[in-house]
Amino acid sequence: VKLDYANATDVAGAIQKIKTKVGKIITDDRSNTIVLVDSADNIKRLREAIKEIDTPLTTEIFSLDYAKAEAIKEKLEQMVTDNVGNIKFDERTNKVIVNDTPKKIAEIKKVIEAFDEKTQEVIIDAYIIQVTLSDKYSYGINWADVAALGGIRLTGDTNLSTGLTGTSPSTLTIATTGGNYSTVLGILKTFGETNVLSRPRITVADNEEARILVGAKEVYVTSEVTTTSGGTYHTTDHVQFVDVGVSLIVTPEINKAGYIKLKIKPEVSSTDSTKTVELKNPDGSTRTVVPYVTTSEAETTVFAKDNTTLVIGGLMKDTVVDRAEKVPFLSDIPFVGKLFSSTGKSKEKTELVFFLTPHIIEGDITTKEAKSYLDEWDKKQASAKIVKPEEPSEPQPVHLPVPARRDKKQASAKIVKPEEPSGSQPVHLPVPARKEKTEKKKNVWTKLLGHKDKKERSEKLHSQQMDRADNRSYEEYYIMVRNEINDIAARQDVSGLTGNVELQFRLDKKGFVIRGPVVLNKPDLKLVRAAVDAVKEAMPFPPLPRALNKNEAEFYVTVRYE
Repeated sequence: VKLDYANATDVAGAIQKIKTKVGKIITDDRSNTIVLVDSADNIKRLREAIKEIDTPLTTEIFSLDYAKAEAIKEKLEQMVTDNVGNIKFDERTNKVIVNDTPKKIAEIKKVIEAFDEKTQEVIIDAYIIQVTLSDKYSYGINWADVAALGGIRLTGDTNLSTGLTGTSPSTLTIATTGGNYSTVLGILKTFGETNVLSRPRITVADNEEARILVGAKEVYVTSEVTTTSGGTYHTTDHVQFVDVGVSLIVTPEINKAGYIKLKIKPEVSSTDSTKTVELKNPDGSTRTVVPYVTTSEAETTVFAKDNTTLVIGGLMKDTVVDRAEKVPFLSDIPFVGKLFSSTGKSKEKTELVFFLTPHIIEGDITTKEAKSYLDEWDKKQASAKIVKPEEPSEPQPVHLPVPARRDKKQASAKIVKPEEPSGSQPVHLPVPARKEKTEKKKNVWTKLLGHKDKKERSEKLHSQQMDRADNRSYEEYYIMVRNEINDIAARQDVSGLTGNVELQFRLDKKGFVIRGPVVLNKPDLKLVRAAVDAVKEAMPFPPLPRALNKNEAEFYVTVRYE
């Protein structure tokens, strides 16, 4: 077989694997010819292989936009034609140079395109909240109650093998909720005082690790001691750092269905001043002190849909704090003031709660979805107020003003019917003046009872209502409010629309709305109006339970239209 383009020796090496054990391949470099000795069927196969190889070689340069040349080097080197083609990589320009047959280059091109895809990225919105638990909930947050009240779904528990100083091993709880978690934040306040430690937003590429640290780097010095023959020693110090505080490591992995596999590793660490490791010099003197670090950590993997919030709780620790108590004025009297004051130390039990909301983007800051997430974040950072939507077709934030307190002789205010919003202005739905209900009741009682009977009946009803309220816990009262609003919503005509409306409002001790409701998410505008109407119809609610010991309370209620 005479070759036109390829070298006979190179081709012979490429087809060696095709010949049989008794076959032979003889080359003549002078005439660039190959002599085949084999069975008739196999010679046919050898001729076809030579025909594919004996074509003009083509050189093509591929520029990689996303993949690294060194990362796909090994895969591509296995694809070139043996002893014929060759491939080179330029790491500086991230280019691949292929010299091979046109057919083989076409195959290599497909592989390069498959690996050189735009890497998807995940924006992770994180809330790291510290809850200082009250004595009633010193065992930790009851996530079953939070799930029932906040409408979230528990996905699993993980026992922590170690706890921090003074604590027993706790439980890592994973739960999922919708994109807005204001309801859960409000419920956490019932377990103790909440403090937002950090609210980071981090962008991480698919299958890459993101790390968030809220804390400090504890410094200590390690030393290397060299003793000389004369009995003296030489010390070389090395400064070392160890991370102490709250750390969260997240590695997202996006699948084709749009779900995100999250490898999550939360960790809480602190230094223990009562425990240290001392390094000694040869003469017995203390050279350096290394801090003793206690750590509580867990590692888990969960699946979450795009824009779904993961709630991670259960990392608990005891903190020793300075306590000072004194009697006002008397404790400031010289000499005897100490008799009316005391100081000491006490333990505070805290639990850390992480809220993680992943958003999938295409890895390009100019894409529409990336801009929407970044713009939304900027607005949240600039103001704590509800963001006004840009288009009138989108749902608007709704504010329900405080009912006006009017004189008994003053006429009651009319209910103003809301008009359609224009542009991006929020809709204001006034609340019927509290006096209107009073006037209507007054007319009824005047016809049926005398002044004395009416007063006694009113006081009796109010007393019964207060007694019923006293028997409720805050959780029972919250469920009652939520169910009452949702029962009214279930009877409303919303033209077949479905969705959830998340409301925030404040009640006074008599059960009247004094602030809000404010819409926290962006449902259909018709659902917004219906949900606000449901709150108006349900008002006034029963008085706040006396066990709450507050004149007013904040509520986060999700109104569901299914």
